[in-house]
Amino acid sequence: MKEDVKKVRYPKKVRDLAAMEARAVEIGVYECNNIHGLLQTPEHARALLESWQPAYTPEDVERLVAARMARQAVFERSPAPALGFVLEESTLRRKVGGTMVRRQQFERLLQVGRLNNVTLQVMPMDSGAHPGLSGRIELLKFEDGTGVGRSDGAFSAAGRDMIREHAAGGPSEPTWFKSSYSSGPDGESCVEIAVTTATVHVRDSKHADGPRLRLSPEAWADFVPYASES
Repeated sequence: MKEDVKKVRYPKKVRDLAAMEARAVEIGVYECNNIHGLLQTPEHARALLESWQPAYTPEDVERLVAARMARQAVFERSPAPALGFVLEESTLRRKVGGTMVRRQQFERLLQVGRLNNVTLQVMPMDSGAHPGLSGRIELLKFEDGTGVGRSDGAFSAAGRDMIREHAAGGPSEPTWFKSSYSSGPDGESCVEIAVTTATVHVRDSKHADGPRLRLSPEAWADFVPYASES
């Protein structure tokens, strides 16, 4: 199934995410808009993708569904990673697909929720305001003690995702990820970022060995909204 991910045309940043999920020993997810992709049935995923604008071709929809299902190989790993999901109640109440699609999706959630390595929780709709309402939050931890995370909400106003690495005594050369400044069908023209415990590194993806900008997390947070308006 890992080979299926490589063969399916899928955004570069999602292929990177799938590769990280495949080696994570712990995955924690908060989702406020949709049932998370790792929990979706093919029919539910297809109904969601068919609703998006601009519309995908039928062929693209099937490729995207296949890629999403391939990521679910994480449930088949041995030893199994610890998986934790928190879904907003609204994601369960939204009528995605017909009655049978919803029934199959609920059965899938019940099936996954019974696994010993999975924790599945629901955030009630009558809960107060909280940071997660601004977007998905995903955290992955690895066997070597390092971890990465991404938060749609922290950068949604700037129209992009950021993947952060918090290295606990990690390698001197940080792991680089393309930001959503990316242009082109596969994000080949963009800046890349890498985040260690104390520094945010920025470089031109076309000149990986060229100059790098190093910012404190506080300076980067101040820079993000300014850059999005430039």
